[in-house]
Amino acid sequence: MKIRIKVKHVVYILGLFLVLIVGLNYGTSPAQRMAEADRGSRQADAEKKEEILRSIDAAKPDEKLKLIEEHMLNDRSSNLPRMYDVYIGPGGTMFSGRSMEVDTRPEFNLKEMVPYLEFYVQSGSSDPDVSTAAKLLAYYYEGSGQWDKASQMLENALERLHITQYTYARNELIFMQVKLAAEQGQYDELLQLSEKLIQENKNQVNPDTMAQLSEYLAQYALVKGKAPEVLKWIQTKMEQQQKQTTDERVHNLYTDQLMEIQNRLSKLTSGGKKALTEVTGTITKSNGEPVAYAGVFLRRQEDDNHSINESEPYQTMTNEHGEYSFEGVLPGSYKLYLGLNISQINGWTWPVLADDGWIDLKGQAKVQENVVFQPLMKLKFPVNEEVIRDKALTFEWEPVAGAAYYNLNVGMKLKSGSSSRTVKQGIVTSRVQIPVQDLYDQISGVSSYSNGNEKVQLDPLSLLGYANTKNQFSWGVEAYSADGKLLTRSDGYRLSNDLTGNLPFFYLKERKMTDADKTLLSGKLDKAEAMYKADADRDPTDMHALHMMLTVLEGKMMLIRGDGKADTDTKKALEAQQVEILERLVELYPTDVYYNWLSDYYFKQADWNNYNRYYTLVKSVSRMKDNSYSDGKHGIALMKQEKPDEAAVYFKESVENDSSHRFIGTYLALHLFMGDSLDEGIQLAAKYPDRMMYNNPLNWEELLLAMKRESTGKRDYSAVLKDKIRLYIQGKDEELKLWQPSADSGLTAMKKFMDALQQVG
Repeated sequence: MKIRIKVKHVVYILGLFLVLIVGLNYGTSPAQRMAEADRGSRQADAEKKEEILRSIDAAKPDEKLKLIEEHMLNDRSSNLPRMYDVYIGPGGTMFSGRSMEVDTRPEFNLKEMVPYLEFYVQSGSSDPDVSTAAKLLAYYYEGSGQWDKASQMLENALERLHITQYTYARNELIFMQVKLAAEQGQYDELLQLSEKLIQENKNQVNPDTMAQLSEYLAQYALVKGKAPEVLKWIQTKMEQQQKQTTDERVHNLYTDQLMEIQNRLSKLTSGGKKALTEVTGTITKSNGEPVAYAGVFLRRQEDDNHSINESEPYQTMTNEHGEYSFEGVLPGSYKLYLGLNISQINGWTWPVLADDGWIDLKGQAKVQENVVFQPLMKLKFPVNEEVIRDKALTFEWEPVAGAAYYNLNVGMKLKSGSSSRTVKQGIVTSRVQIPVQDLYDQISGVSSYSNGNEKVQLDPLSLLGYANTKNQFSWGVEAYSADGKLLTRSDGYRLSNDLTGNLPFFYLKERKMTDADKTLLSGKLDKAEAMYKADADRDPTDMHALHMMLTVLEGKMMLIRGDGKADTDTKKALEAQQVEILERLVELYPTDVYYNWLSDYYFKQADWNNYNRYYTLVKSVSRMKDNSYSDGKHGIALMKQEKPDEAAVYFKESVENDSSHRFIGTYLALHLFMGDSLDEGIQLAAKYPDRMMYNNPLNWEELLLAMKRESTGKRDYSAVLKDKIRLYIQGKDEELKLWQPSADSGLTAMKKFMDALQQVG
């Protein structure tokens, strides 16, 4: 039985990544409905499969084709980005978008379908289902090393599809042939197939299609040391269509795709021929069971900030042993993502963090990347919507073998999703007690929403946060080894009845809602703000009223979208009000949340005396185990206080403990300012590549290599660079912005480096 799940789930934002509890929704639980549907389904599936296969085997040819379509091809996509229920990777979890439904038809795996799909391709009618069947077979043959058979099956299907009637289906088959040719290094065939594809689409070039094709042709260019003529034709044709279109969106799409093709081509072909890499691995569970016929996506760094789509070049399927392989992968940085049906990973999780999982290819012959799913952690308390009325909240879970510590996260429902915070790190036991006041003081992340074209409004659920006695809260826990490796977590995928006993939901009713709280939840923000202020005036020790005044001000600042003088002045006035409130709050209840807020404020003001004071107070009460962000930020503060040696210590700690290497740019600038050579900087940049997902990923190694080339023959280059870095240290950002060296100045690479430096933080 196949159970499809819509995107109704609990989303946890843990730092920079998403972890989802699939099927565990607020209110009435889909997990319970799914468990009921799942009960006995495995036995029923086996019986239904046998019955269907007997019917197909006994049917006459025409009826046999119809039965294959009905049970194996209808509603099935042969495109890997649309084939599965869920797509998971280091950067998060994505869903197919299909509604939750209980489909009484059994789910056939690929191996079970092979003989029937083979019959269908050889005997089926000339329609797109032939393309679907042929592509599925090609993935199966590819996984078992039968590339010639895969190519022949695709060719057989192509012959059945009319060139003008089924253009899209034909394109998919030819693309599959291109993929196989590229993987096998059959470059003459690659060019022939590329020209065939272009010929069939010569009247209208699809930019996404051509961008995907250009990736395979870039592989040719890399191996041969020059770009093929067909790639130049693609660029010319896209430029022509770009000029002809009147649709601004389409024009911008062409612009983006053309730029991407040109940038990748120039980067790859510079320096002549380069080696390609074979990336292989296995996808298994910790009990040794292979995850068969899963989608595997080797995603480029620039693709990691959007959902998986057909234009990404490296897509395949595991074979029956859970093995996968990508041949001839271009140099670059990649991450592995997987496509799965929920039934494949019921009760399991892939323990990977957002900043982990990078695969850096620099021409190695072979790289292996395995994935091992681990059983979900089991939660004990609070569960199943228990109501907590105590002053302290106790969390308890089953211990994990080999775990040195745990991190605890608490989440809440919002109007347009959910949010979560890590409330305690470095817990060394499987039970911890948290004062409820610590939860009340958390800033859960102010959010906004709008319905259609309506005005954007602040979400009152996010403003009231964990002090909302009516909202349902959720929690999760992660287990780590002594060296900081994530071992497993409680958040994952649960369908079976034996896995959905304890659902991670609870209510917190220790306090009573005030009239101001009720007014806020009704959507009357200004009235609620005035009521909170009146409460604080009546009772200067009313921490809740003060905290809510602070949060409402934060929400108001979030709604100010402009950056003109009036908006800037308004933000400054609101921030000044926040500081007054914060100074009252830290006297009543000194916490790292409030101290950190004050240190951030004074950091932005470059008021280093007050910044240092509050930074010291933050460190004295902080309960966080991961300090890589605060270390990097403190490094910048020390750098701007002209304490380079101290700053270097904090930057080093940050980049060594933060796998995103967020502050490597400022660390490099400090090294160069202190007298290190560009060569030394290049080595440091290569050791700690920047993994932050900016609009355009920053490659500091390339920036420094460009500066090295630019500096050749210029004696004063280092002195000019130090002067520019000094302006950054002194906070003279406007002066740096106004510095616009001409193209022939020999300083354009330096300008790019200084512009990139402004993005760090």
